[in-house]
Amino acid sequence: MENTPNNQVEKTSVPYEYSFEVATKLLKQYNRELALADNDNFGNRNTPEIIYELPEEITERFYGHGITKAGPNCTHADTLAAFINILDNNAVKGYYGPLSGGQFGAYANSDFLLISHCDTELGILETGIENGNKLVQNEIGWEGNIGAYVVSNKYYPIIEELRKLYPDKNIIKADEVPQYLAQEIAKKPLPEKQEYTPLHHSSP
Repeated sequence: MENTPNNQVEKTSVPYEYSFEVATKLLKQYNRELALADNDNFGNRNTPEIIYELPEEITERFYGHGITKAGPNCTHADTLAAFINILDNNAVKGYYGPLSGGQFGAYANSDFLLISHCDTELGILETGIENGNKLVQNEIGWEGNIGAYVVSNKYYPIIEELRKLYPDKNIIKADEVPQYLAQEIAKKPLPEKQEYTPLHHSSP
């Protein structure tokens, strides 16, 4: 096998069909637990409510991307498969926006949400002034710089399985989002505002 120009073996992307197979097996294996979780959590606070309750000065420092319609039939298996495929390939289709919401904000009302690191784009930008703000692309989508992979409460029964499958990914529950954001902000504190103190001249 030939090496790439930087002497590294080129990584082969994982096809969606494989991710769909994994998703289908998980849904089948945890069918009862998922049904109970969906029923028990009906009407409870979930990802969007948890995020919208946070102060804007926190959420505006992050970007997000919610997985919505996915796959040919837009089923639960398709949506989970899209999430798993992102975990496999670190490549995303669609747009992302500020976690604070707004017209161009992130879609947080999703069972699976991607969140950036603090004060960092969710997608990797091409280097060089001539490239502007273009995202690095591969054969699947834009390459992500993802800080957290958020799972809504109705999928909590499979979160430990996902963590076992992807131990190097930060897969968190919806109610762990505030803790994640706080930890990220602690790494990049904003400069403290300097209070104006008038100079006092001594009498001659």
